[in-house]
Amino acid sequence: MKKTLKIIGIVVVVLLGVLITLPWLFKDKITDIVKEEAGKSLEAKIDFGDFGVSLIRNFPNFSLSLEDLTISGKGKFENDTLLKVEKIALTLDLMSVIKGEQYSVRRIAIDKPQVHLKVLTDSSANWNITKADTATKQESDPASSFKVALNDFSINGATIVFDDKSAKTYAEIIDLNFKLHGDLTSEKTTLNISTSIASLIADYGGVRYLNKANATFEAGIEADMINNLFTFTNNRLTVNQLAVEFEGWLKMLPDAFAMDMKFEAPDTEFKSVLSMVPAIYAKQFADIKTSGKFSLTGFAKGEYRENHLPEFGIDFEVSDGTFQYPALPAPVNNIAIKTTVVNPGGSADNTVVDISRFHIDIVGNPIDLGLKISTPVSDPDLTARASGRLDLSSIEKIYPIEQKLNGIITADMGLSGKMSALSEKNYNAFKAHGTLQVEKLETAVSQLNNDFKINNLIFKFAPEFLELSQMDASLGKSDFKAQGKITSYLEYLFKNGILEGNLNLQSDYLLVDELMPASSEATDTATTASQPPVLPERIHFTASAALKKVVYDKMQIDNLQGKLTLNNQRLTLENLNMAAFGGTLKTNGYFSTPTNNPMEMKLDADMQNISLQALANAVSTVDSLAPVLKKIEGLTSMTMSFKTNLKGDMTPELKSITSSGNLKTSQLKASGIEVLNKASELLKMENLKTLKINPTNLSYLVQDGKLLVKPFDLKVDQFTGTLAGTTDLETQGLDYVLNLQIPRSTFGAAANSVVDGLVAEINKKGIAYEPGKNVAVDLLIGGHAKKPNVTMKLGKSSGGGSVASDLKAKAEEEFNKKKQEVEAQAKAEIEKQKAAAEARLKQEQEKLKQEAEKKKKELELKAKKEADSLKKKLEQEAKKKLKKFF
Repeated sequence: MKKTLKIIGIVVVVLLGVLITLPWLFKDKITDIVKEEAGKSLEAKIDFGDFGVSLIRNFPNFSLSLEDLTISGKGKFENDTLLKVEKIALTLDLMSVIKGEQYSVRRIAIDKPQVHLKVLTDSSANWNITKADTATKQESDPASSFKVALNDFSINGATIVFDDKSAKTYAEIIDLNFKLHGDLTSEKTTLNISTSIASLIADYGGVRYLNKANATFEAGIEADMINNLFTFTNNRLTVNQLAVEFEGWLKMLPDAFAMDMKFEAPDTEFKSVLSMVPAIYAKQFADIKTSGKFSLTGFAKGEYRENHLPEFGIDFEVSDGTFQYPALPAPVNNIAIKTTVVNPGGSADNTVVDISRFHIDIVGNPIDLGLKISTPVSDPDLTARASGRLDLSSIEKIYPIEQKLNGIITADMGLSGKMSALSEKNYNAFKAHGTLQVEKLETAVSQLNNDFKINNLIFKFAPEFLELSQMDASLGKSDFKAQGKITSYLEYLFKNGILEGNLNLQSDYLLVDELMPASSEATDTATTASQPPVLPERIHFTASAALKKVVYDKMQIDNLQGKLTLNNQRLTLENLNMAAFGGTLKTNGYFSTPTNNPMEMKLDADMQNISLQALANAVSTVDSLAPVLKKIEGLTSMTMSFKTNLKGDMTPELKSITSSGNLKTSQLKASGIEVLNKASELLKMENLKTLKINPTNLSYLVQDGKLLVKPFDLKVDQFTGTLAGTTDLETQGLDYVLNLQIPRSTFGAAANSVVDGLVAEINKKGIAYEPGKNVAVDLLIGGHAKKPNVTMKLGKSSGGGSVASDLKAKAEEEFNKKKQEVEAQAKAEIEKQKAAAEARLKQEQEKLKQEAEKKKKELELKAKKEADSLKKKLEQEAKKKLKKFF
């Protein structure tokens, strides 16, 4: 007996040892397999933390856990995390692990995954991480080692963000919990699905359709795996308070899906559908009093395959709807909505959307809308109407708003016709009429901390245009008057056409700072920087401005006049004239945001009698290029060309700047400049701290991240000199040489002792040096713009050359070389723009030619029809006359 117990004890100990050690024997093997499988097909950075294996937890199956999994993109998405998971737990069949042939997964649980799906404006997506050759390899590669035989699959506490810049779509899901239970290996099984979402946001086209909505989905699915038939029972989707139940079946065919599905809303209380309005659901929704009924039903029956839709329909109706906030005096009455969407099957072009009724009364202000669209793909046939009058002061009586609204909006608009009529410019076949008038509107704009007023605005429209015939408005201290017209707006909205228009803007006073959103400490600077402005495509818009006074930051501009043109993601400035910085300024240039390329800015400026100090104080870019200008009093006339790429925060990429210019100055006064202070200390000459410089002419270049100043002569009081050198824009490092020819007679005792000391040092080296009447001093300027270093050397007299004269020759040679490079680049750019302009001209000519041919054929056809009609008429008249004789 003792021997038996001893044997049993030994067996138990051995088995426990096996259970404990066996997982560790396979841990490295499974780790290698996971990484190998992922590396075969994914083009991404994959990392994970602790990897646990256990045989005891779910004996006789393997328990495998993976913690802190991250998948990050490469290339355009280098710094983006596609997936981050706190923990993944899997249960694997033990025998499948031991055999090492196929690994059968029984259960998967994913805890707190964070998924960020992103699509850029060029349509590239961060989830496309599959290697390019994966698809071709799949045909010849052996089957994967993983076989799914799931009974349970769960996701706990997930966060999912979908951000599609190309489609202007954004969705955010917070705290998603999902459970799937069922035997997926059985030929017939029941799948039970349970899903909940704590917060759901959905934006499309700049409109928020769901704002922090909660949602649940409970479903039971009878799955017939042999016939690929799935029957839906006890299915219920709830969003906020709106619940929808559906039933039916779905069958997977070789190249299609067959279906017969129906759905309806079981609860018919109007409050349920009202919960889907984000602005209302977010404001004390539980306390709102409602009455009225609604119904929602729909179906889909038939086959869905490529280019073929099943028959489907949706009916939605609200009758006698009202709602009222208990703390407010008035209800919203007579809400009536009737909407149908039908398609008999086949093409998407067979779809008809009909909002036959939409009526609402707001404190005695009736509003009616209607919309019907058919043949939406081939040739949208549109009927739309809107009419009503709204006194904005009544809004606070029916909805809890924080700021007051005043003003009256009156609208009476209608559209009817096919888009093809507009494409063919057959405006007589498309009916459109209407006006929108705004009177005495006044509201506070919280983002701008200002009151916005519209004294009067009249907007008219017809098939071929929208016209702003009058606008008189103000924002804070700023005033606006505008008139303009937009053409081809319907082709732009429905036919992917080009929107064209013009605007004339006048203002007596424009304070730009109050037009900008107020800064907030809560603003995510990283997010702001990652979303630079993008100019729209398919818009050709011209604005002419006449602004008497414009104030922006530290800059004041008078009598600004010019033209701005927006075309193909480029904003062009043409002949923009203004009085600023004490003088006048004329500019031409552009700002562009091309797809897949950096933002770009170019300016050509002609300035006359500009204050250098005022220019540097007002324009940060000028200050960054030459901060010393703040310390120089005087005027300059300047011509310059400036081009740069821009970063996401709209600041220049310093390495990309190319600029050249010429300055002609009046007499200048320079003081408080660190270089002069240090030169004064070195030479012991107090009068060097403040210099009066005679009128000067100088040129500069900016290229490869450096500012190059062409050697130029200057005269300061009784001194003459030459200055040349460079500034590194990124580091603000200085490398300049200033050669001064200083009359010995201007030296004091201290300065003479300095010169004598330098002469003695040179003579000690065996170099015979004797200063003449003029002492040549070379000031070598280095260090940083805010903390320069200045050293001094003696040169020869003005007639004998110096270190500076050699440096001047080299600097001038380098300057001329760089200038030729800039001119070559400018010439290439001009040729590029010329070629593009010629291509556009040719395209326009071809378009006009085609239109002329089309018009010619139309006239010929019309003439032939008229001729045939006339011929027929004459023949009939001739027959009538002949009848009289016979």
